Amino acid sequence: MIITGIKPVGKGRYEIFLDEGSYPAFALYRKELKKFDIREGEDLSDDVRTEIYSDVLVKRAILRLYHLIESRDYTERELRDRLRRGSYPLSVIDKAVAQLKAQGLADDMDYAVRYADCYIDRKSKKAVVQALVCKGVESGVAAEAVEQACESRIGTFFPGDSYGECYDESNKIRRLLEKRHFDPKTADNKEYNKQIAYLMGKGFNFRDINKTIKIMCECTCELNC
Repeated sequence: MIITGIKPVGKGRYEIFLDEGSYPAFALYRKELKKFDIREGEDLSDDVRTEIYSDVLVKRAILRLYHLIESRDYTERELRDRLRRGSYPLSVIDKAVAQLKAQGLADDMDYAVRYADCYIDRKSKKAVVQALVCKGVESGVAAEAVEQACESRIGTFFPGDSYGECYDESNKIRRLLEKRHFDPKTADNKEYNKQIAYLMGKGFNFRDINKTIKIMCECTCELNC
């Protein structure tokens, strides 16, 4: 393969282009360019390329992932995207991510469960699943994580629910409305529509919202009687 371009990208780092494609094949620092005799227009042998990947880039990619997960959690796709933006080759990305998975440091189910547990009280099940899918979690894994988060809240159901002790959407809607100091007995149409718009923005459907407000109103009436 012929080296068709060497582009500086800051802090002594350079992207290397090969004749096999228009995207950078990988990136190296200045001292590594000299070590491997990387020069534009020259041939890059398979042996040298393999050495660069195994001795330099895989180790660097793993260290990069360690640094990333120190600050927050990532899905596997997010980790891959971060490495891809750093011009790491796909084969290097695969090996680096595989290393973290083997160490239990890149687990989408574990990520999804923690995410769902954090947001299930504030968003609908559907919204939480969709958010996880957008982050790269498989839909089946996302749905299972949401159910686990719901099961952990068994016993916190809203009186009048037909779901018994299942942590359903009505419970979450009620909690959000109470947190926003919504009183169905005194709210006018403007306030009612405002709360509906807010809840629908959280992924709840109108039927569940309306049902919950109706139950809240009935409970308030019973207390006042």
